[in-house]
Amino acid sequence: METREGGRTQEGSVLSLLFQSFLSIDLLDGTSIYLTRDIGGAIERYEKYKFDKMIYVVSSQQDQHMSQFLKVLELLGLPWAKSVIHVNYGLVQGMSTRKGTVVFLDQIIKEAGQVMHEQMQKNAEKYAAVEDPENTSLEIGITGVKIQDMAAKRWVSLNSFFKPIYALLCQDQ
Repeated sequence: METREGGRTQEGSVLSLLFQSFLSIDLLDGTSIYLTRDIGGAIERYEKYKFDKMIYVVSSQQDQHMSQFLKVLELLGLPWAKSVIHVNYGLVQGMSTRKGTVVFLDQIIKEAGQVMHEQMQKNAEKYAAVEDPENTSLEIGITGVKIQDMAAKRWVSLNSFFKPIYALLCQDQ
């Protein structure tokens, strides 16, 4: 891998060539960027915890950043650099904490339980035979969420988290 000083941008950012692409290291006004903060954070965590392995669980959208970060740790000659790994995952399209469009797990579980409860009520005879239909529907809904989560590849982004769960829960018996 070629690494060399790349100079400064017009705005004054320090650049380095890493993985055949330029990345900004620090800004002229002295502020840091994610990469420099991640490097400092990793060093601080190692000094504090003396970890055997540190795992960064970060979305696949950050794959390039994470590969550059891990390479910089290695280039710095840190003896523990190879103990830092990145585990990526996909996203549910349309969910964003910044935009306020996130759906939390408790809401997903509640909705899955409601969908299952509605399905159970469609067969009055079987529904009447269930000792605690509300709790049973919630447990079945939670099971559906778990199955969907385990069935999905963690690095694949989903257009909708709910559709596969509903399809699983609402299959005709």
